[in-house]
Amino acid sequence: MTTKHNHKQWKKLNSDESHWCPDKQELTIDLTSLLGEAVSLILIGWKQGIIWKNNIDGEIEQHKNPFEESLFPISFIDHDILKPWRESIPEAVIKRLKTYKGNAFGMLNICSCYQCADELFSNNPILFWLLFGYAQKNNWHEFQFVKTCRLKQTEILKAIKLPAKKSTLKLLQKIKARQYSKRENELIRQLLSLEFERLNHRDTISIALIELIFHFPQLLNSKLLNQLNGKETKLLREFIQDTEHMARRIGLDSESIDHQLYRCKNLNQVERLHDKLVEQFNKTMEEITGRGRERRKTAELLLQPFPIPPLLGDNNIVPITSRKALIEEGKQQGHCVAVYDEDIIRGRYYVYQVIAPERATLGISIKKKQDNSQQPSLSIEQLKGYHNKTVNQATKEAVLLWFNDKNNINQKVSFSLPHSSSSTKAKQQTMNQAGSE
Repeated sequence: MTTKHNHKQWKKLNSDESHWCPDKQELTIDLTSLLGEAVSLILIGWKQGIIWKNNIDGEIEQHKNPFEESLFPISFIDHDILKPWRESIPEAVIKRLKTYKGNAFGMLNICSCYQCADELFSNNPILFWLLFGYAQKNNWHEFQFVKTCRLKQTEILKAIKLPAKKSTLKLLQKIKARQYSKRENELIRQLLSLEFERLNHRDTISIALIELIFHFPQLLNSKLLNQLNGKETKLLREFIQDTEHMARRIGLDSESIDHQLYRCKNLNQVERLHDKLVEQFNKTMEEITGRGRERRKTAELLLQPFPIPPLLGDNNIVPITSRKALIEEGKQQGHCVAVYDEDIIRGRYYVYQVIAPERATLGISIKKKQDNSQQPSLSIEQLKGYHNKTVNQATKEAVLLWFNDKNNINQKVSFSLPHSSSSTKAKQQTMNQAGSE
C-alpha cells in the first residue's frame, strides 16, 4: 500500500508529532492527526544512507529508488519538524541542493549512499545534476548511475550525449545561475550544441547570456561578447529585442538590422543604433497614424481605443488609453513603447505614464490562464525613465505601493485581475529587476 505525502499539509504539524532516534538515525513523523488514519513517515539520516519509509497500520513500505518522484521539494527541508534529520546532512550538500533543483530527495539518497556520487556532486555539481536528470529521464537503474559516476568526467559527458571534451567541463564550471531547474537544463544542453568554446575566455556565463545567444546567435562571433558583464547582458538583450521589433513593425530589412548589430563593438554603439531607430520608429508611427485619417479602415485600426486598463490610475500614474497617446509617450520619453500597441489591443499588456516622483513609463504584463474562468495575473515587466534609464528608488517604491493596492483593481474590467500571490519581498525583487534591467 502506498500513501502520498502532501508537504503543504505538513505545515500543520509540529515538533511534538515527530521523534528522532540518534542510534537508528531515524526521524519518525506521526501523520495520524493529519490523515485521519494510523500512518507515519520515517526518514533515515545521512550516515545510514537517506531513504524514506511509510508505516501504515504496522506495514512498512520502504522507498530506496532515487529516481522516483521526490518526497518533498528541497525548500521544505528548512521546516522545523525536519530539524534533527536535517542536521544529520552535511551543510554543504544542503546548500548545493537548494540551487540544483530537481529530484532533491533522490539526489540526497544517492549522495548519502555512494561516495563517488557525493564527490562528483562536490567537484562538479552541474555535471552531477545533468547526469542525474539524464538518468531519471532515461529510466536508468541506480547501479548504472553509480557506475557512470566513477568514470572520468569526459566519459560522463559522453554517457549523457554531451561533447566529451575538456572545453565542455571548463564551460560547465563557468555557468552561474540563481537556480538550476528543467529550463536551465535544456538551455545548457542546447548551448553545448553550438560553438560554445568561444565563451570559455569569460570568467562567468550567466543564463541570461545563454538566452541572448539563442535569440541572437551571431553574438558568438561578435566582438560584443568580450565587452559584456551581467547588467550589460540584460540591457543588450532589451536593445536587440526592441531594435528587431521596431524594424519589423516599420518594414525594415531584418538581415540589414542584424548585420548592423553584429558590427557593433560595444554596448554604446548598440544603444546609439537603438536610439536612432527609436526616432525613426516614432516618426513613422506618427506619420502612419496621420495618413490613417484619410483612409477609413486604416484609421479605425490605428485610432482604435485601447481596452479598459486593468488597474485604475491616480494623479501620478496615468493609464495610456490610445495609440496616439502611446506614440506620444514614446516620443516624449525617447523609447519604443509604441511597439506594445498590438499586445495592448489583445489584452496582454498595458502601459502607464508615471508623472511623479519622477517621469517614467510603466509596463504591466497581463497573463491569462488557459481556463478563461480563472483569474489572469498582473506583473510589472518594466519601469523606465527617459531613454530607458533606470529610475530612482523613490519611484520604484511609489509604483510598487500603487501596484499592491487592491483598491486600484478596475472593477469595470470583465474579469478580475488579482495581484500576484507571491510575497511582498518577491514583488520588491521583481520591481528592482524591472527598474535595473
